[in-house]
Amino acid sequence: MVEWLTLARNLQKKFLHLFYLLFFVPAISGLSFGFFSAKISFAKDPDPRERFPLSTSGRWIVDSGGQRFKLKSVNWWGASDRKQVVGGLDQQSISHIVGLIKEWGFNSVRLPFSNQMIHDSKPVQIDAIAANPQWMGMTPLQVYDQTVKSLTDAGIAVVLNNHTTTSEWCCNYDYNGLWHHQSVFYGVYNQTKEMWQNDWVFMANRYRDNPAVVGADLRNEVRTARLADTYLPNWPNWGLGGDNDWHKAAENAGNAIHQINPNLLIVVEGINWRGIVKLFHCMPDVWAGFRPVLAPVRDLPVRLNVSNKLVYSAHQYAFTGPRHTGDRKTSGTFSTYSELDVQSWKSTTESEWGFVLESGRTYTAPVWLSEFGAPPGDGNPQGQAWFGRLTDYLVLNDIDFAFWPLNGNDSWGLVSSDWSQIQNKDWRYPHLRKLLDSK
Repeated sequence: MVEWLTLARNLQKKFLHLFYLLFFVPAISGLSFGFFSAKISFAKDPDPRERFPLSTSGRWIVDSGGQRFKLKSVNWWGASDRKQVVGGLDQQSISHIVGLIKEWGFNSVRLPFSNQMIHDSKPVQIDAIAANPQWMGMTPLQVYDQTVKSLTDAGIAVVLNNHTTTSEWCCNYDYNGLWHHQSVFYGVYNQTKEMWQNDWVFMANRYRDNPAVVGADLRNEVRTARLADTYLPNWPNWGLGGDNDWHKAAENAGNAIHQINPNLLIVVEGINWRGIVKLFHCMPDVWAGFRPVLAPVRDLPVRLNVSNKLVYSAHQYAFTGPRHTGDRKTSGTFSTYSELDVQSWKSTTESEWGFVLESGRTYTAPVWLSEFGAPPGDGNPQGQAWFGRLTDYLVLNDIDFAFWPLNGNDSWGLVSSDWSQIQNKDWRYPHLRKLLDSK
C-alpha cells in the first residue's frame, strides 16, 4: 500500500511538473513575449541616420538597404538672403525650431545658401541670431554649419541648395538666373562658372563626414538673367554648348562633387525659364519665352559617372504657368497653372516633369518637387483647387516633395510669426497631412 501511495505521489509530482512545463511556462512566456512585443512595436523608429547614404533605383530614392526613402521635405530659407542666416534664429532657439520641423513630420530640409554667403568672412548681424547668442561672432557659413549640425543630430536629412549667387531674395530678372555672372560697374558679387563648381567641391568636402547631408541641389530655378550690367536677356540652354549650357554644367559639377563624396545625391533642376518675357502687348506670342522645366531630359538625360545618384527636380506654383512668369504685366493672356482645367493641368504637368517617372526609359529617374506652396489666407478657389490637385498627384504617384516654406517670417510659412508653434488650422493642413502621412 505504501509503495502504491509513493508511486502515486511521484506520478502526481511528475504530472504537475509536466503540467507546469506544458501550460504554465508557455503562458508566462507568452505574457512576457507579449510585453516585450508591445515595447518593440511602440518603441521609437530606428534612427533615420542609419539609413544613409541614399541612392536611386529606377524612379525611386532608396536607403542604404535598398528600401524606399521618400524625401518629405520643407524649405527653410534665409541663408541665401540678405542677412545670410536661416530665418527664426532671432525668435527661437535652434532646438525649438528643429522640434517644429519634427512636429510637422518632415524628414528632411532643403537648405538654401548663396555663393556670396559662403565667402563672407564678417560675423553675422547680432539681431539675426538674437535667440541663439552662442553663435555670436560666427561667420554666416559657421552659422550654416551649426544649422546643418542641429538638423542632422536630430535625424533630419539635409539637402544643400545653391539658391543664388548674390545674397538676396530670389527670383527676379536679376544676376542670379544663371550659375555664373560678371558685373563690371555695379560692385555685384561676381562668379565664373569655374568658381561656381569650385564652391560645390568646397561644400561637398565640408560636409563629407556627415552622412545625413544627403544631397547637393545644384542650382535653383535656372532661368533668363541679365547680361553683365545691362538689361539684355541672357538665357540658359540644354545641351547646345557654351557657357550657358546647363546640361553640361550640371554633369561636370555632379561628377566633381562625386570625386569628393560619392554618397551625395545630385539634384538637377530643369530650366525654369528660357527666352524673353512678353514686355509689350504688341509683341507676338511666338517671341515670348517659356518654361521648359524637365522636358529636354526626354532627348538628352543627365549622365553622371556615379549613375545611381541622380535626382531631377521641378517647381510649380499656382500663380505661374507654362508661359506665365508669375507677373500678369509680362505674361499677357497666358494661363497660370491654377487657371488650367483639370485635364490641361495634368497633361502639362506630365509633359513638363511627370514623364520622367515612367519606368524603363533612358531618362527614368526620381523627381523631387522641391518647391510648391500656397499662403494660408488664399481665398482664391482656383488656387485652393490647384493645391489640392497637386498634392493628390504627389500622393497618387508617390513623389518626393519639399514645401515652400517653413518660415514664420513669410506669409506662406508653416509656423507662427514668432516661430513658437506650427500652424495647422488653415485650409492647407488636410492636404499637407495627407502628403506627410503617405508612405
